Amino acid sequence: MTELAYMTYTDWAAGGTGMAQRGSRIREWLGGEPFIFLDPAPGKRRSADAAVFASIVPPDARQVVTSFAEFDAAGQQTLDHGVTVMFPFEERECESLRELIVSARVRRIFVMVWSPTHLVIEMLDGLGGMNLLTERPAPRVGPLQLEAAKAMVSEQYNGLESGYGKDAVIQLLRAMSNEGYLLDERWIHAVFMAGATYRSAESVAKFLREMNRGVKHRVQPRFVPDIVRVLRANLDKADSA
Repeated sequence: MTELAYMTYTDWAAGGTGMAQRGSRIREWLGGEPFIFLDPAPGKRRSADAAVFASIVPPDARQVVTSFAEFDAAGQQTLDHGVTVMFPFEERECESLRELIVSARVRRIFVMVWSPTHLVIEMLDGLGGMNLLTERPAPRVGPLQLEAAKAMVSEQYNGLESGYGKDAVIQLLRAMSNEGYLLDERWIHAVFMAGATYRSAESVAKFLREMNRGVKHRVQPRFVPDIVRVLRANLDKADSA
């Protein structure tokens, strides 16, 4: 299983005063040379990249900068070493990162995140990542919420943004909200735990924002009215098996 950690660029920079200290902590967590950097968007060089590299990699240490495509083409089955992924941002970049994490091909992955509000943080939290600034993972979602998320993800074959997928997500969010579950980021964590693609999780995040604004979505029932009772029964059956 891949160990996962992250830090946001603003936390790393700490107003220009914390870069060396934060870089040292990242270096310690990665475990030493060679320092391998996966760039999701090769050719898009940012001034921030060089500063992050310099804070992590000691002088004269060996470093390798490659792309997801080049890493996949190398055909290595597993890498018993730490890898840093730099600023994943676009959907395809974040999905490539998700696939790498769940493949367990790399022992440790550290992700430098550009924005503290980016959905990729919720993905990393849902997949068991640790915020390297606080040294703590996000609280885990409970079994009933995860069971509901699995029901959502089971409909992602045609996407969750419309049709049956949207019907399923909205009905489950409404039913679980009636049981006291908040319409918050825990749902994003849950769907990633359940195997959602990045695009599917974006759809769930959009519905959560809209529901919190009071939007009333027009959907067709996808499950029985007492779907929460069914989910609880499924959990009880699994526990007794």
